[in-house]
Amino acid sequence: ATLEAGRAGAKGPIRYPMILGLLYQLFGISVMMPLIWVPAYIYGKGSGGVSTTRAYLSVPMWLPVVALTAIVFTAPTDSYLWTVSAGTLGGPGLALIAAVYWFDSPPAMDDVKAIEQGEKAAA
Repeated sequence: ATLEAGRAGAKGPIRYPMILGLLYQLFGISVMMPLIWVPAYIYGKGSGGVSTTRAYLSVPMWLPVVALTAIVFTAPTDSYLWTVSAGTLGGPGLALIAAVYWFDSPPAMDDVKAIEQGEKAAA
């Protein structure tokens, strides 16, 4: 969801990945994904690529999710480590990671159109 928000021309709820992430945590991803994200993607998706900053930040952003999930499935359930990891996965902390994208702006529509025209001319 955070990558789609960074595409030029994206509009509607898809532009706010942190709010969507908090809704995922509150109501469950299996409810909010088909109810909010899929229609938002269909009607509000942008075009073209994302900025290089957003692309590079997307990789380390998932490291805490993967690490905490691995801990939850491997640590003993009566340990403090498991309790903290499960609480972090279930709380709003992971959704707030998307705040790093506030400083990144999507590429301008003119840049996207110029790239698309260049690709068509090369083909």
